[in-house]
Amino acid sequence: MLSKPTTQQVLLDCRRELLEVIDPAVSDPTVKIAIQMLENVLRNCAERSAHEIAWMRDESNLMVGYARDVKSSGTCTGRPRTHRRGPMTRVLVRMRSFFTTCPVFSSPGVAILR
Repeated sequence: MLSKPTTQQVLLDCRRELLEVIDPAVSDPTVKIAIQMLENVLRNCAERSAHEIAWMRDESNLMVGYARDVKSSGTCTGRPRTHRRGPMTRVLVRMRSFFTTCPVFSSPGVAILR
């Protein structure tokens, strides 16, 4: 038993329980079809959930890159580039704080804001 299973593991365990425990106990053909449809949904959700964090990381890297580009252009505040405490700087500081303290983003191999 895992103390912190991933979403994918939880969904695959539910799928396994459905197929190994519930399905054999059911004889109604209509219910069997419903079980197979549920199994398919669980399998697809498990597969998708395995990629969600990677997608979030990729999207976050893109957002941070865009924010840095806007900040370095000097157009976000109407002030010269040397202005250090404009709104974009504050946003980047808050994003850096979030991404470096959130366990999902601070795992090894994540290159956000480094």
